[in-house]
Amino acid sequence: MLAELEPLGVGRFEGDLSDGRNTAAHCISVDPPELLAKAPQALLAGLDETLLDLAEGYLGVPAAFATVHLRKDLGTDQQVGTRIWHIDTEDHRVLRVIVYLDHVGIDDGPFEYIPLQQTNRQSAQIKDRGYRAAGDPLLDDEMATLVPRAEWRQVTGPRGTVAIADNARLFHHGRPHSSQRLALIYTYTSRSPKYPQLHRNPCFDDRLSKRQRASFFADTHPEA
Repeated sequence: MLAELEPLGVGRFEGDLSDGRNTAAHCISVDPPELLAKAPQALLAGLDETLLDLAEGYLGVPAAFATVHLRKDLGTDQQVGTRIWHIDTEDHRVLRVIVYLDHVGIDDGPFEYIPLQQTNRQSAQIKDRGYRAAGDPLLDDEMATLVPRAEWRQVTGPRGTVAIADNARLFHHGRPHSSQRLALIYTYTSRSPKYPQLHRNPCFDDRLSKRQRASFFADTHPEA
């Protein structure tokens, strides 16, 4: 599975490069339908009881395992797509669990964030730009005038390192880099998020516990 993730998109960006939701600007993503077909174990790992305990303990409501992506971030050194500073908007709280499948040092595109206290200090106008993440992007030089670079935080570590963050409450991005980073990213929300509408997925009902069945919302239907 991992061997098939060749950097086919290097030098060929698509769409609006100032759109912080546009992952096509810098990475190759393998989404739930393809994971179901080629690496179902990676998909089912999102229903691990320990992860569900973590998600529900934090969210304070029954959790939805909303999606998972196997992402190869390409070493382009450009601040485009989700390398732009942004705040996620799927729900009031959005728990991401990022599992590094490569060693990630400071120059390898680590997950980088602004701590909650500093994020909360930002004006409504700045936060609105982070929520929209398009048209008026927040880039590193401007963020450094709002929060000193010394206060930015990065998650680095060897293969297997796990970063856990509420990306609906923190300014965050992937630090621009020139190397390559491979990671699994699991997402948990409430079962009635702000966006998008979720539907329970019954495709593994015969092998899951009652709790896991109730938590499985990742959409494994291939796009038409």
